[in-house]
Amino acid sequence: MNLFNILGGIGDNLRHNLERGRWSASIDKIEQMAEMLGVHPVSVILAGYLASEEEAKSGELLERIRNELREIGL
Repeated sequence: MNLFNILGGIGDNLRHNLERGRWSASIDKIEQMAEMLGVHPVSVILAGYLASEEEAKSGELLERIRNELREIGL
């Protein structure tokens, strides 16, 4: 499932440019997309990252994030 196909409500121009990597989404837009999907904003960021990185694997990335948060005391 393509994240951008689900996000029909964000506007064709924004979606088109995000999809092609021409623009980056603001925190406000990420929160808007998350609300539309019913997910946490970090999930939208993670989905975008995973879609743009051919070798990225969600499990490995989540484990890295857990470790990094632990290292900074969160």
